[in-house]
Amino acid sequence: MEDTEINFSATANVGDKIKAYHFAPSPDREDSYLIGHVINKGRCESGYDAYTVQVVENVFGGKSVPVMEYEISFVPYFCWEDGFYVEHCGVERVTKVD
Repeated sequence: MEDTEINFSATANVGDKIKAYHFAPSPDREDSYLIGHVINKGRCESGYDAYTVQVVENVFGGKSVPVMEYEISFVPYFCWEDGFYVEHCGVERVTKVD
């Protein structure tokens, strides 16, 4: 595990729905994020610790884009910019949603 203050591994469990930002929110552009169901936790096929998520909504620049039926994405438990999200954007990169 990397040395970081923020780690989202306890945010959700398999079966939960999460929202994860693609890019840090900024006042000069619309938000970009995904929403999906966690289908696995732990080491992903790309070699890092992450949520494996079946995407149900994908938003880029504030606009929803089509999602393939079985679209999968990996959401890392931690990354170097997590502190930036909290300090400068007032949001956490990964949150559990209903």
